[in-house]
Formats: sequence, C-alpha cells, structure tokens
Amino acid sequence: MEGKKHVFNTIENALITLDSESWQVLKGKALEHFKSHREGQKKQDFFNQLNEAFAYQYLISQGYSYVKILSESNRKNDKTPDISYVDNGKEYFCEVKTIGISLDEIFRRSATNEYVDRSNYIKLQPEFFNKLVDTIEKAKEQINTEGEGFVFVLIRPDDFAQTYMRTYREQITSFVQDYDRTKLVIKFECDGELFFN
Repeated sequence: MEGKKHVFNTIENALITLDSESWQVLKGKALEHFKSHREGQKKQDFFNQLNEAFAYQYLISQGYSYVKILSESNRKNDKTPDISYVDNGKEYFCEVKTIGISLDEIFRRSATNEYVDRSNYIKLQPEFFNKLVDTIEKAKEQINTEGEGFVFVLIRPDDFAQTYMRTYREQITSFVQDYDRTKLVIKFECDGELFFN
C-alpha cells in the first residue's frame, strides 16, 4: 500500500504544478481514456494520459515559459505533440510517451499456481530497448509535425519490487549518452529519477 501511496503522491505533486488551462485540457484528455481497459492493466490509459503532467513539471523546473498542455481538438492531426513551451522567444514542443510493463509481465502477474521465471528482471532486455527506440522515433515524428523539441518517456519496469533498479539506471544512463538522434528525457515512474542527453 505504501508503494501505491507514493505513486499517487508523485502524480499529485506533478498535477499541482499545472496552470489552470493546462489542468482543464489534461483532465479532459484523461477522462476520455478513463473507460479504456487494457487486459491486465485496467486504468493504465488514464494514468498514461496523466503522465503529461510530469513533462510539464520538468519543463517548468527547467525555466521554460508559456508551458501549455495541448488539446487534441486543436491539433492539425493525430500526430502532433502533447505540450508546447517557449525557450528564448522560440516555441518548441514535447511529446510524452509511456512504456508500461511487458506482455510477458502481464501474463506472469495473472498466472496462478505456476512457477514463473523472473530471471529476466535482472536487466532490461534487448526487446525493451527495441521498443524504447521505436517509441522515441514515433514521438520524434509527432514533434516534427510542428517544429522542434524533445521526447519525454516514462518507464514502468516489469520489476515492481525495484530489486534491480541500480542495473536499470546504469543501462538507461548508457542508452541516453549514446542516443544522439533527438533530445531526450527519460523518467522511471516509480522513483522519479530523470535521465537526459
């Protein structure tokens, strides 16, 4: 229960940084996804939408101005970014993506009375990094429809006990240092740590 309380407190702390207009926009977007259900993840689409608040919070903390969560109804098409912000008088954009638990993990959590091999928690697997790169590239395309900016990715790892977070941190640190194709910020949802290139 303490873990859930920490997650909800973290979300609340991000939400209270929103300006009133951005809050109304984000609330509307999240409510649209409230009835969506993913097998094994229930309200995850709803919480994924709220993750835009973490990127907003990050932008404010970096001193950017005119940070606004963008309404989907004001977009030119479905491939435009989630947030706009201004840096030195120029408008930029941010696309927020969430990488949730894997399909294998959904299966493991729903398995009953079966031995489940949890050895793949030890480190983030190549499949994870393939998905991460694909997610970043899609987000970059969305940003490019409007201009320039960066991709903000939240990761919800399979290892819910956070036993191997130290290894994950090392792997993500190495990844962002080598990834120079776009400006990137990665956040582990569970502990709020940020990694950027």
